[in-house]
Amino acid sequence: MKQPPVQPENGLVPAAPAGNSVEPQTGTGADEFRVLLDSSQGFVAVIEGGRFVFANRAALSLLGVEQDASVVGTDFMRYVHPDDFAAIDVGSHVASGNFTVTPIRIVRADGIVLQVELTISEVIFRGRVAHAYLALDRTQELQAISALSAREGRILKILDAMIDGVITVDDDGYIESFNKAAEDIFGFRAGSVIGQSVEPLLRPAPRMILHDTPHASLPPAAGLTAILETLAKGEFGGLVTELKRRDGTNFVAELSMSELKHLDRQIYCVIVRDVTERKRFEQTLERLALEDTLTGLPNRLHLVRMLDDLTRGETPQTGAVILFDLDRFKNINDFFGHSFGDTLLQSVAERFSPVVLPGEFLSRLPGDEFVLVSPGAASAADVDAIVKRFSETLKRPFLIDDFELFMTISAGAILYPDQGSDSETILKRVESAAYFAKDSGRNHCQIYSAKISEGRAERLDLESELRKALRTEAFFLAYQPRVDLRSGTVHGMEALIRWSHPRLGQMSPGSFINVAEETGLIVPIGDLVLEAACQTTNHWIERGLGPLIVSVNLSTRQFRDAGLVGRIEAVLDRTGLPASCLEIEITESGLMFEIDRVLEVLADLKDLGVSIAVDDFGTGYSSLSYLKRFPIDVLKIDQSFVRGLPDEPDDVAISTAIVAMAKSLKLRVVAEGVETQAQLDFVSGLGCEEVQGYLFSQPLSVDEFDAYVLESRVPNAAGGISAPKRRFN
Repeated sequence: MKQPPVQPENGLVPAAPAGNSVEPQTGTGADEFRVLLDSSQGFVAVIEGGRFVFANRAALSLLGVEQDASVVGTDFMRYVHPDDFAAIDVGSHVASGNFTVTPIRIVRADGIVLQVELTISEVIFRGRVAHAYLALDRTQELQAISALSAREGRILKILDAMIDGVITVDDDGYIESFNKAAEDIFGFRAGSVIGQSVEPLLRPAPRMILHDTPHASLPPAAGLTAILETLAKGEFGGLVTELKRRDGTNFVAELSMSELKHLDRQIYCVIVRDVTERKRFEQTLERLALEDTLTGLPNRLHLVRMLDDLTRGETPQTGAVILFDLDRFKNINDFFGHSFGDTLLQSVAERFSPVVLPGEFLSRLPGDEFVLVSPGAASAADVDAIVKRFSETLKRPFLIDDFELFMTISAGAILYPDQGSDSETILKRVESAAYFAKDSGRNHCQIYSAKISEGRAERLDLESELRKALRTEAFFLAYQPRVDLRSGTVHGMEALIRWSHPRLGQMSPGSFINVAEETGLIVPIGDLVLEAACQTTNHWIERGLGPLIVSVNLSTRQFRDAGLVGRIEAVLDRTGLPASCLEIEITESGLMFEIDRVLEVLADLKDLGVSIAVDDFGTGYSSLSYLKRFPIDVLKIDQSFVRGLPDEPDDVAISTAIVAMAKSLKLRVVAEGVETQAQLDFVSGLGCEEVQGYLFSQPLSVDEFDAYVLESRVPNAAGGISAPKRRFN
């Protein structure tokens, strides 16, 4: 092909304005995302595990269906021509999230076969990795090209009906035809360009778009010959570049070309598609794939790619990765709601962002975790300085919805590449270090060590052993008496779980209950405790040991279980225990989530005849305004306040206030952890009705409790209660 001469642009007349197009929304929220995709005139679908999870209006139209319910959940391959199955291999087409273009045939619902160009990219959709499929219908274009051997009048009609610009040029590069779409795209009328060189139209604009396909390898200064030669390498596209319109504005064009024989002459048919909108979509999808929609920070996928870049190669860089975990964020989320928690996370991100130094990389992981990559940090001292820098930003309170909150962070750190040489290992170990820091008391930093991995391994072993203990019935109950201070007799008891571990011996709840909570095993364990406690208590009552009330603890996770009330009712029916003899204990903080839901559950329990106790009162929110809304029968003063009585002024003040609050709400008060006669005398003087603690008895086995009730205490001569004559140590 000869290099055509450069023709002047003088005398070219602007074409009529192009038809209206919908500019996509570019917000980051889910609603904006949907509006953005539905506004596109091109096929956009999100595929997860080979199945549709989203399809925009244009996609439904191309597939020949009317509603998204017809395709969502169906296999994408059902619409692919069988001969093109091999072309749809996401594993080979998508690498590191890059876009790829694949020509395939789509079989519509009505059986019509369309030839499309499919663009595939990796995205995060609804918190999971999926793939975005963008499809462009090339059927008309290919049909038009194949029809160029027909009569010229028919050719021109077909070309003018196409939505893509079609320019035919001779072997010297002079324009022979210029269809209506080309007029709209470039802004020139056909009569002004036919007979002129095509080079000014196809000359790349000064700012080049990165090429997307193997054929797109032109330098910015490429001339027409290089462009046409590049296009000639493939019959179906291959070059994406920026061109210039008549008015001087740039647009993103996708160029393809076919060589044709026409009237015994060699001509070239250049197809120009304006893909500016599609590129905007791709850029938006790329941003959504790599950006946390709540805070605007890079997300986990972006972080993984960044870590891979840092740690790969012959000379991997050194530095530190630090994970910041907000302390007590879950409690805040549960108490105030997720909208409040989201606002807090956004505020934390706004505090953190200004202290990120040049070269550092801050991202947010799902939940309440932020990760900083600090290249060059090489020691524990460097890590401590970084953690201090970020901790300082949290010293000022957060004011959200008239609530003032003070936040702290637990941090885990790892030095790479010494402690981790790939993204998966780094993130796994830094999360272990942060977990260890939080589990060790919060508000400090822990650098990863082999000891931490051993601790996590032990925790996993404990989970496995808990599951086995459920199967082998290795749990049993101990009962700690609750003494009525007015009669001196045993009024009831608290059922406390114990684990007969085959290797470690008898274990108290503090050794395993947190793992049970995290894994959800607390629900079946709690059902076991409830059944055994009700059955044993009914047995004692039937034997004539007197009316006894058994108190059973419920975790917050159990309390949230939708089937809780039904299971309690079923247990009472099976065991025969009167509902009035069962008391359900829930912690104070456990009441402070989804208040309306809590009130509904408590009302249902009260309808059964079960009494409600608030355990560990004084350690959480202690809000009278909330407390008076709940149908509560008993308040239990936490033993941490009883321990300092009667000498510690703060404990005296708190205990006195709790009892006064309970009296005002007409609630019974139980003092926990009473271990000395002085403590007993003090709480008795405050007006506590019941006590439990080692002064009277430690938790007892079934047989020991049986004997204890038979020998229960009586009032002393002074009308008070003295220490018991018999203890079980």
